[in-house]
Formats: sequence, structure tokens, C-alpha cells
Amino acid sequence: MKKLCCVLVILVMLLSVTNVVLAAEDSIPPSPVPATQTNNVLSIDNTNLYSGMDKPYSSGYMPTVANNTAHLILPVVSSQELQGNSLNMTVDLGDPQDSPFVFQNYDQTVTLVEHTVNDGTQKVNAYLIELSLPLIESRVNGRYPVTINLQGQTKGNSSTISQAFTLYVTIPDGLDPNASQGNNADPQTDNPDTGSGIPTDNTAGGGEDEPAPQPKAMVSSYTVNPSPVVAGKEFDLSVTLLNTSDSQSMNNVKVTINGETSDVIPMGETNSFYFKKIGKKDAKVINTKMMVQQSAEPKPQKLTLHIEYEGAKATAYTSDESIIIQVKQPMRVEYDAPEIPKEVNAGDTMSISLNVMNMGRGTVYNVRAELEAPGLVPEGSLFIGNLESGAAKKSDLYVFVSTLNSKENGSDSNSNYGATSGKIILSYEDVFGEVTSQTIDLSTTINPPVINAVQEQEPEEPQTQSQWWISVLIIAVIIACIFIGYFIKKNQTKKKDAANEDI
Repeated sequence: MKKLCCVLVILVMLLSVTNVVLAAEDSIPPSPVPATQTNNVLSIDNTNLYSGMDKPYSSGYMPTVANNTAHLILPVVSSQELQGNSLNMTVDLGDPQDSPFVFQNYDQTVTLVEHTVNDGTQKVNAYLIELSLPLIESRVNGRYPVTINLQGQTKGNSSTISQAFTLYVTIPDGLDPNASQGNNADPQTDNPDTGSGIPTDNTAGGGEDEPAPQPKAMVSSYTVNPSPVVAGKEFDLSVTLLNTSDSQSMNNVKVTINGETSDVIPMGETNSFYFKKIGKKDAKVINTKMMVQQSAEPKPQKLTLHIEYEGAKATAYTSDESIIIQVKQPMRVEYDAPEIPKEVNAGDTMSISLNVMNMGRGTVYNVRAELEAPGLVPEGSLFIGNLESGAAKKSDLYVFVSTLNSKENGSDSNSNYGATSGKIILSYEDVFGEVTSQTIDLSTTINPPVINAVQEQEPEEPQTQSQWWISVLIIAVIIACIFIGYFIKKNQTKKKDAANEDI
């Protein structure tokens, strides 16, 4: 009977432990999947010539203007497979007050399509963007940016893609921005021979030829690899320099690349590049290596291209072009190894302390920890938050001790207890949303639950303390009774003898 009671008590305790485990598992909220910003998944296909283009981007492709319309072609390739093989496109035309374009809805969905390129010799898969932007009649000559924003999601991890590409449209057939406002109010005298305000051949020109337009050098495109650039690391820079003139060549071209600060330095023997000639509407590509200093701040850095060249009649010109590179600091997150008991009991709850330190120069964002180990059930993820450079934070992860699932662990044993091992996954993000993870290994042994059964109370043993005084008291009482009895009997005998004498 006693053994049966013990078995029933153990069964009740095990059922309680199982219910607690199930309740703990139901209370764990699902871990949200961070919406990670993926950078540089998309890039321009700058090597192939697509239909409607006079040259590839590497040779200085430029949008064209004809029939009061600007035509743009942007071939985009992706380094990862995208959901639905599609991208959502929006267009930014700048300030409506200054823009030469007609504002309307240009949004569209761009799909991945196989295109025939290089005059029909090859086929490639690309997201081809073709835009026709109507121009307003009062447009002013100049160079205007058109920013194409592309958004999508990668297939598999569903990371969000959001990248922008800026092209420049040159307006040559509009109003002269340098024309005097008073010219329109001062009409020329009518020529008596023609009756119009247009001078005849014998009166025009003033005897001298008008100066030829100045050739203009501009950066038509550039690439940075890797991007963003990691402080303390080298990067490759490729810049396409275009001669925008359709009438003059650029001669003796010297290009000097300098950083706005000393944070960006050249890695080659020189930061200057020379071209004897850049023909009309022709382009040259500059390839070089540079490096960002370890101490550079994580922010955009500007590079300036100082261009010196000669036009017609050896006329000297200079111009400056600028490009932007994005700099990030490498993340250095360290931690103190968490202390975990070597042995734990099923049904217990324990806490694991985790001390995380940011040893890098930039802020780390959304620091969190997750536990994965058979038999150890965490109370959700541990969210630590953001850590500034040099900051540290200590937090506790509460864990319920369950039982092992032998089949999932690959064990042939039916025991729910024993050694278990797992990991704590520490993850965090940089300023660009790039996620980095570290793994912290852990192990412990799960023992059966401790059951405090009610024990039968054993009879108390008689007191062994000496009680001699009680014995003495009893003896004294007995002796007193004997004496009292003796005196009473003696007194009765005397009374009886006296009565007999009276008779």
C-alpha cells in the first residue's frame, strides 16, 4: 500500500510538469522576422547595348531629347532572385517650379524579361526601364536629374529592397538661361529690303565669327565596390567621364580625385589620370583603388574630380565634378560568457545573464538574443535594444527547464533526462540595416524533478530524562500514608480499650 501511494504521487507530479511545459510553450510569442533593408542587390547593366541606346553605360550612355520628349533607358540586373520577378518603380522629377518635365503618374511595375542585346548577338535577363517624359514648352536649357526609385523583395528571406538610380537629362532645345531679359523688349529695326526684323546677310555677324561652345566634361556614371565602404578597408572606384560636346574634342585631359576630407585616400601611386583626347560625345573610364581611414565617421563622404582640359585653339578649361560614397564602421560586438548551471531539474525556472558590449566606433541597433536548446524553453526573445559606441548592457533571459525529446535528439534512449546542448543566437544591425549574428554555445544536464513526498510520522520515543524526584515523592507519599494509617489505627485501639474499661 505504501509503494502504491508513492507511485501515485510521482505520476501527479509528472503530469503537473507536463502541463507547465505546455503552458510555457503556448505563452511564447512568435519571434518577429526583422524587415531587413538589403543594399546593392540591384545594379545597372553597364556593359550591354540595349535596343534604343546608342551606346552602353560604360561608354557614356545619355538620355536623349527629341520631339519635345526626353527618352530614358535604364537596364537593371539583380544579384538575387526576387519575389514575382518584379520591381515597383516610382519616378522623382525634382521641383515642379524648375523641372522641364510634364508631371504625371509614371509609376509602373517592371518585370524580369529576356532581352536581345549587342545588335542581336546576345540575350540577357534584365529589368528594363524605358521612360518617355513629355517636356513643357517653357523649358530652360540645362541638366536635370531624374531619380528612379525601385522597390521589391528577395525570394526566400523576404528582405526588402529599396534602391534609387539618378540619370541626368540635358535639355538643348529650350530657352537660354543666360539670355538678357531686355532683349525681347528691344526689337531690331525692320530691314527695308525684307520687311522683317531679321537682318540680311550683308548686315549680320558684325564681321567676326561667334565663339564655339565650350566642351564640357561630366561624370555620367560611377561604381563603388564594395558599397557601403567599410572604414579601414580598400575599395574599387570606377568613374565614367563623358565629353558632352557634339562639336569639340577635349584634349590633354587631366583628372585629379581627392576626398573632401583626409578620411579617403588613394592607394595607387597617384590620384591623377591623363587622357590625350576625349572625342566628341565620347567617354573614358577611370579605374582606381582607394581606402577609407579607420577613424572615418559612418556617413556619406564626397569625392571631388578636378578636371583640366583644352578645347579649340588650345583654350584651357577647368571643371569640378563630385561623387558620393557611403562609409560604414565595422561592427565589433563582444559579450561575457553566460554562466549556466552544470545541472538543472525539470520543472525549475532559471535565468541566464548576458552582458553585451559595443567595442566598435558606430552604433549597433536592435540587439537581441534567442535560445535554442532541447529541454530549455525560453520566455521569448531577449531584446537588448541599441548600443552606442563603448556602451554595455546586461540583461537576463528566463528559461523554463522541460524534458528532453529523445527522438528529435537522435537518441535511442527513452529517458527524458540527461545532457543537453544548444546555443544562444546574438543578432544586431548596423545603420544600413545589415544583420550580423554570433553564436554562443551552451550545455547542461537535466535531472528529474525533485519531489518532496509527505513522510509518515513515527511515534515518539519515551523520554529518557531522569525522573528520580517523582520516585522520591511517591515513596514519601507511601511512607506518609503508612504513618497516618498507623496512628489512626492506634487511636482507634485506644478508644476501644477505654470503652471496655467503662463497662
